[in-house]
Amino acid sequence: MASLKMIEKGNWEVSFYCKQYNGENKKIKKRGFKTKKEANDFANNYIKMHTGAIDTMFFDVVDEFIDYKQDKIKYNTKINYKKVQKKIHELFENKPINQITKGDIARFLDKLKHIPSQQKEVKQKINLIFKYASVYYNLNYNPMDNLEYELAKSKPKIKEILTLEEFKKLDEILKKEVKPLARLYYNLMYYSGARPGEIAGLTLNDIDFNNCTININKTRIRTAKVNSPKNSSSNRIVTLPKKCIEMLKKVVNLSLPKKEFIFSTPIVYCKCLIRIIKEYNFPKKISLHSFRHSHVSLLIEQGVEITSISQRIGHKNSQVTLGVYAHFYKKKNDKILDILNKID
Repeated sequence: MASLKMIEKGNWEVSFYCKQYNGENKKIKKRGFKTKKEANDFANNYIKMHTGAIDTMFFDVVDEFIDYKQDKIKYNTKINYKKVQKKIHELFENKPINQITKGDIARFLDKLKHIPSQQKEVKQKINLIFKYASVYYNLNYNPMDNLEYELAKSKPKIKEILTLEEFKKLDEILKKEVKPLARLYYNLMYYSGARPGEIAGLTLNDIDFNNCTININKTRIRTAKVNSPKNSSSNRIVTLPKKCIEMLKKVVNLSLPKKEFIFSTPIVYCKCLIRIIKEYNFPKKISLHSFRHSHVSLLIEQGVEITSISQRIGHKNSQVTLGVYAHFYKKKNDKILDILNKID
């Protein structure tokens, strides 16, 4: 039996016990309902969902799944889950979860075929939702199993890169157009191959001036929001050329509190880069990630082994690096073929 209490006019609270999938009898308390009926309906629906009632409405399971994931995923991933939740509510037909068919899902995915990346993302999340329902709500039939649906193909993204000569030309513009700290940010991006948020997350504690290294152990999202790096392999020590260390010594206030961020957030440098490209009619439309891609391309051109590159840029393994940068190796293989063809 749910306990209902009016906190104030238009704000009802409900509390009740409900046995979870693992057998735990958990107390649930929630407030913010406009009416007593809304509070009571929430309790009844929650109990129904958690006692194996597979005729629960699909949107209720979706919302429950999104709430369930919130404490288990990183900030940017949370945003992606919320986008999927919104899209399902907008375009999917709400019906009991045990009545959803493969055809329902296919028709829904058809509505997203003009955005291939979103279509793929949504399909993956729906599959997770049904797996969640099979565990928590005893759903025996998963319409995602063996779903033969051909996803729309995304156009391959062109990874714009800057050669060393092109970066030096850009750096000359940076000397004139931006503050020394901003110029330092772009240089660290180019010569370290780190992600934009990883450089933005640096503090003086992370810099070893004697050994010319930076310790990448977090990624900056917003002004005061940080995450752990993208994966365990992203925690790494990255060596820097001496000229970057000299720039650090010259530009950074070394009396800065050791735990205070050195740089602004990535969005600041993104906007600055867009402005410079436009004002100077720069020949390449680069982004912040272009500096990372450029660094990898530079190392490949210099013959650095793929395993060393993978470790340096924080990929899980060299296969991931090859998957992302295979086209860079194709260019190198073309050069090898040219050399071989010249041999008598």
